[in-house]
Amino acid sequence: MFNAYDLKRRLRAGELTQEIVASRRPHDPVRLPRGTMSQLVKYRDLTGRVVARTHRYRARNGVIIGGREDPKYLDIGGDRMTPAHDDDEICDSCASRSR
Repeated sequence: MFNAYDLKRRLRAGELTQEIVASRRPHDPVRLPRGTMSQLVKYRDLTGRVVARTHRYRARNGVIIGGREDPKYLDIGGDRMTPAHDDDEICDSCASRSR
């Protein structure tokens, strides 16, 4: 569901805005490149309503580590969704994760 919402495309198209609400060094920086930041991000539609919240690790050069953000919250037309499981679990809805 989260992937189908296509935040990156909607952001580039000007349909959403992005706000970094927290940015700090990761708790366990040993496994990450030097200068990486742990960030919480809000996405808003053009009315200002928060439609998604994510977490990401962003390298110093701007690259998102792992290639995508970790969804924490999604609101589609008033239907609010959160992940059904922890990050270490895999389900059929996690389309692009390898098993």
